[in-house]
Amino acid sequence: MEECKHTHQNLVAKQKSSSLDKKHGRLENRKGYLYNFNVDCLDDRWKKTGIQTLIAVERDRIVLKTDKKSNETAYFIANLNLNQTTGKELFNATRYHQKIEADNYVRDVTLGEDKIQCLKENIPRVMAVAIGTILNLFRRKNKKNNFTELRENLVRKRHMANQCFCE
Repeated sequence: MEECKHTHQNLVAKQKSSSLDKKHGRLENRKGYLYNFNVDCLDDRWKKTGIQTLIAVERDRIVLKTDKKSNETAYFIANLNLNQTTGKELFNATRYHQKIEADNYVRDVTLGEDKIQCLKENIPRVMAVAIGTILNLFRRKNKKNNFTELRENLVRKRHMANQCFCE
């Protein structure tokens, strides 16, 4: 991590990209800086990984209702060389990764997917598919912020779901 920070703070980016989004009551300005990354400066365990590119993404957000501001820098690594792809493609890939992480947060924290315990081998997989289907149905209906309510209902009736699937 320190090498990523050092690279971003001290070297000139080979490529840059940016985006400005206004969604979900927030204004987000994202700036991507792409660097050729030398793994020789990392621990030995990383030297055979094929890492070639560092992507530093600076995000500045403003919550429009409250005018609350936040900023952060996230670092991503890629096995692609900057000559093999465009910086814009890698920058967009980091955005897609964030969407996956946000979805995992909803699944794990809000809906408690990681807490599902069952002795039958394939039931957790079935439950994961069911949770994914439920999330997609909610999104299709364009219902917002109902995941907490859904989770509370599932917690109250979890024993019924466990009886159906795990006994």
